Amino acid sequence: MLFRLVRGMLEEALNGLLQQFNTIHERAINPLKEIQGRLDTVWRGESANSFREALSSITIPGIGEIGAQVTTLNANLRRAQEIMNQADENVDRLIKSKLDDAFGSIF
Repeated sequence: MLFRLVRGMLEEALNGLLQQFNTIHERAINPLKEIQGRLDTVWRGESANSFREALSSITIPGIGEIGAQVTTLNANLRRAQEIMNQADENVDRLIKSKLDDAFGSIF
């Protein structure tokens, strides 16, 4: 029973995590790339070059790295969930086997 509750909470957390990252990605990356594409027409000079460089070498790749970390975290948590499910099934089988051994001759 406790494992079912934990599994449900974990599933909600995993779905929420991916949903939040997708939302952030859509709301951050797309506008940043649009800004990056328009910089040449609206802003010129040394500061524009510095901003463009920071945007393309730090900000946008940084968001990509966060995405990779979220994906890895999600995969690791999914694997942990699978292990927990397997452990729960193994324990359930073991308990049923022991109960059958102890009380099988009664019924």
